[in-house]
Amino acid sequence: MEQEEVLMMEQEEVRMMEQEEVLMMEQEEVLMMEQEEMLRMEQEEVLMMEQEEVLRMEQEEELRMEQEEVLMMEQEEVLMMEQEEGLMVVWWALFSWVLTTEWTLGFLRLHELHHNMEATDHTQTAIATETSQGPRRSGERSGLQGTTPVSGR
Repeated sequence: MEQEEVLMMEQEEVRMMEQEEVLMMEQEEVLMMEQEEMLRMEQEEVLMMEQEEVLRMEQEEELRMEQEEVLMMEQEEVLMMEQEEGLMVVWWALFSWVLTTEWTLGFLRLHELHHNMEATDHTQTAIATETSQGPRRSGERSGLQGTTPVSGR
């Protein structure tokens, strides 16, 4: 009977060892599954971070492009304003030149008209003086240059 008891105890111990081994294998499997799950979650987290980084970079690129577009539009506007300003300067210079030229020509015409009027007045005065003195003798010069004596020819 003792032998049977020992045998039963040995069998019980073997069975317990087998159960422990199965339990350890199950625990190892659970541990491996947990590690795989943690690795998968870490990979998902890394993937999400990479996607967020890509999204952030795309947004930064879009913002940079918008800023460049705004800058180009501002530069075009400044260039157009400078061109308009340049055209205004040219227009005012041309306008001033035309006005100055017209004023100068008008002044010269007025001066010439005044000179002609003075010459006409002198001529009329000389003619009036000559006619009031009466006919001249032959050979006598008239007070007017280029005139011939009245009685001569």
